[in-house]
Amino acid sequence: MKFIDWLLALWKKEEAAQMPMVPSEVSRAYAHWKAGSFANKQYIAEMDYSINSRYPRLFIYDLFNRKLYKYKAAHGQGGKNNTPHDGKAREFSNVEGSHMSCLGTFRTGTVYNGANGMSLRLHGLDDTNDNALKRLVVLHKTDYVNDKDTSISGRTWGCIGVDRLALSSILAKLKEGTCLYSHNGGRLS
Repeated sequence: MKFIDWLLALWKKEEAAQMPMVPSEVSRAYAHWKAGSFANKQYIAEMDYSINSRYPRLFIYDLFNRKLYKYKAAHGQGGKNNTPHDGKAREFSNVEGSHMSCLGTFRTGTVYNGANGMSLRLHGLDDTNDNALKRLVVLHKTDYVNDKDTSISGRTWGCIGVDRLALSSILAKLKEGTCLYSHNGGRLS
């Protein structure tokens, strides 16, 4: 099952105990949801780093209208992600200066105008991403991600980089209090 399928099943059951096979990562995201960590309950986003950067891997689910939006996204260049540059994310970190993407549940914050233009702050809610705000790991536009082709996306210093033409649509959906779950094929490592 995909992340969103597990999450929707949990919402319907209302009790994780009724679904003992739920992956722990999904259970944590669900626990944050139940605790009221997210003001925007219309959308939930999934960043799946196990998918090559040639293809869409940022998924935004509109839970009210049952729509799915797909976008390509860049990952961090640090560590084992430096070479080869083949679109695969191999290593993740929550350490400042690592230039690697981090995994876990985020609550989206405010939109601000930063070094990469309009950007979206990401508040890490797990021990695998709780330094995201301090590390300035955000969602921002880039010139090296193009949703219209299957070229390998460029890399960031740990941020989620998206096509500049898609940014306004993404920000409209994810700003201020949306759940964004970032993982590597369902794993937080």
